[in-house]
Amino acid sequence: MEIDYVQGIDATPFKTGTSAKTGKEWALYSVTTKSGKKGSTFDGDLVTGDEVVVERNGEYINISRPSKQSKQAVEQEGKLKKLWELNLAIYEAVTGEKYSGVKKETTPTVEPVVEPVEVSDEELNEELGF
Repeated sequence: MEIDYVQGIDATPFKTGTSAKTGKEWALYSVTTKSGKKGSTFDGDLVTGDEVVVERNGEYINISRPSKQSKQAVEQEGKLKKLWELNLAIYEAVTGEKYSGVKKETTPTVEPVVEPVEVSDEELNEELGF
């Protein structure tokens, strides 16, 4: 999903029909965006320069007016991309390697072996200052 702008929209719909569910007529228009994407919209009122949301759905590219939620989703995607890039930069700075996505084996931490020591009550009291 991304925000783009209408470059051109065909005045004549390339497909029309009637909704089986609601009985309302619909029309599908061909749209080209400023970035060169070609898609379709049900919104025949779009004009050149309108801000739109471009979203791929399988083989189709759907173009619609942005809702508040879709604008927030686009912003969130941008923030997540920046965080991912930051994490990659940190990984490279720490390891000196580019991230490959392959899990690496870590060196296990070896705990020192501590043998129990027997101490008499007198030695313990003396050590503790009693």
